[in-house]
Amino acid sequence: MNNYPKTLTELLDVATATYPQSLALVDGQTSWTFAELTANAFERAQFLRQQETAPQRVAIIAENSADMVGQIYGVALAGATAVMINARLKPREQRVLLERSKATCWVGDAPFIEALLELGPLPWGVRATDLETARTAVEGTFEPAQLDVDGPGWLLYTSGTTGVPKGVLLSQGNLLAGAANAGAARQLGEDEVLGLPFPLFHIAATNLLMCHLVGRPVILITGFEPDVVSRLIEQNKITSLSLAPTMVRRLVDYQATSPTDLSTLRTIYYGAAPITPSLLREASDVLKCSFSQGYGMTEASGNAVFLDAVAHRQGLEGEPELLTQAGSPGPLTTLRIVDETGREVPVGVIGEVTLAGPQITSGYDPEEGVAEAEFCLGGGFRTGDLGVLNESGVLRIVDRKKDIIITGGENVSSVEVEQALCELPEISAAAVVARPDPHWGEAIVAVVVPTEVPFDEDQVRKVLRSRLAPFKQPKDYVLIDHLLVNATGKVDKVALRALVLNASTADDTI
Repeated sequence: MNNYPKTLTELLDVATATYPQSLALVDGQTSWTFAELTANAFERAQFLRQQETAPQRVAIIAENSADMVGQIYGVALAGATAVMINARLKPREQRVLLERSKATCWVGDAPFIEALLELGPLPWGVRATDLETARTAVEGTFEPAQLDVDGPGWLLYTSGTTGVPKGVLLSQGNLLAGAANAGAARQLGEDEVLGLPFPLFHIAATNLLMCHLVGRPVILITGFEPDVVSRLIEQNKITSLSLAPTMVRRLVDYQATSPTDLSTLRTIYYGAAPITPSLLREASDVLKCSFSQGYGMTEASGNAVFLDAVAHRQGLEGEPELLTQAGSPGPLTTLRIVDETGREVPVGVIGEVTLAGPQITSGYDPEEGVAEAEFCLGGGFRTGDLGVLNESGVLRIVDRKKDIIITGGENVSSVEVEQALCELPEISAAAVVARPDPHWGEAIVAVVVPTEVPFDEDQVRKVLRSRLAPFKQPKDYVLIDHLLVNATGKVDKVALRALVLNASTADDTI
């Protein structure tokens, strides 16, 4: 399990030498072999090298495309860090992260770059360009940067409980270990063709590396439209899909009314949120494929714990308790459950889940003084999730310690939404909680104390749409005279969740 490329430059070198004419990726009408992908990445690295001052950090703001993949690899070949910026954020939200990252080169889809430029002059020393022009023909032999396992990889931003997104630094070794770990746990087939609708600016991009490690192609999908995905499965003979449960739901609904030939589809790898037994059963019947779950996070370079297809089948055939599990750690991962002091707890005792191994980040971005990642005794990364191990070493997640809402596969900080709400004159206090949702996994519900009655919900929604990305918008509002607090004076979110659930069950207007 130690014999795999440890850097992106090594990955491209091995793939090009071993599978030069094999298909590497498909994006609409664009199909690149590994040799063609490498040539594109070389041109992008050459462009970066020819800047007056070679950038140490290059921000990428784009939707899934072949050019984006070439840019990701090109940044590594140039010896720089790729700063992955969420393309779904509003331009002002993107600008904040870009300036925090201290990236001196911003590369992306033209509409995103244009929107950023409209906000005002660029910070000193920054150059912004679109993906189409961020290339320079390579004359002669191109010598990639000599990266080592601890060399610069990716910088991704993830919401934390403080409401301030943390910049997670992942080294070359972290990224390749995460990809290798997932590939080994999933046992990719020799004919594997992965369909990937998850955006590459998320940690899900390590799925791309997972396939390229074994010379298999990825079919890039921008957004998720079930008719488009169904057509691409049939056209490209896709054998596996990486989806969130919300995407599974939409695909099942579409196939029930507009059946397409999905006979090549063998496995759906899902994550970002749990899947309900009812959806799993329905999806298995309609899609005629197996399911495999992954549990992980940005700080772990993707998934580190896996529940395989066998466990899912057994869960549907009479062992439903298996479907409540997150699974077993991959071969490169050490998983421990610890108490408040960081000491390991006995089997069957609930504690905090910790992960260790070469795919785990060593910390957050030191450039901005973000608090260091928290590690416990023995070096395990504290995930903030509460879990329990059974005698077979299989993990079950009990609850999230971190106050994060997962809606449609996106992580949303409740604190960030609360802060935006409390800036509005219509609201004197607010708390944000999650409500189970059959479509999105979790729906964001705002419990607010209005400054006056009647509450102008339409105005609040209008203003928030200009300040927060669409996936961060509360779906519903619950009005209350005062926020419930516990004995220490802190907002009692347990009681608020119960209030929201009761209101929903009673079909109250919220």
